[in-house]
Amino acid sequence: MLSEKELEDYFKEHKLSEPVCEYIRLTRANPSRLAGAQATTSVNTGFISSKTMLSIQTESRTGEYACATELEYSTGVLEFWDQPQPIPVARTYSNGKKRPGSYTPDILVLNHDG
Repeated sequence: MLSEKELEDYFKEHKLSEPVCEYIRLTRANPSRLAGAQATTSVNTGFISSKTMLSIQTESRTGEYACATELEYSTGVLEFWDQPQPIPVARTYSNGKKRPGSYTPDILVLNHDG
C-alpha cells in the first residue's frame, strides 16, 4: 500500500482533482462493505491482498473474483479496493425524468498509468 507521501505524489503526478483525491482517501480510510450482502444469488469469495494487506471481497458468480485476482498479480497495479463508497448520480429514465441515486463501483484501482 502506498504511504501518505507516495499517495500525495501520485495525486500530483496524475493531476487528479480534489474531489477524486478525497474519494480515494475516503475509500482507503473506510475499507469495503460486504460484497453481495444483499444479493441472494451471490457466492462471496475473498482473499488477503498483498497490495493492501486487507481482505478483498468479491462475488464469485460475476467477473469480480477474476478481476481482483488479475489486479493482485499485475505489476502495473499499485493498490486496489473492493466495493468503495457509493457515488451520487443523477439517473435519467426513459420518460425523461431525472432522479437522484447512487452507484457503487465494484473495484477502485490505482495503477502506474493513473
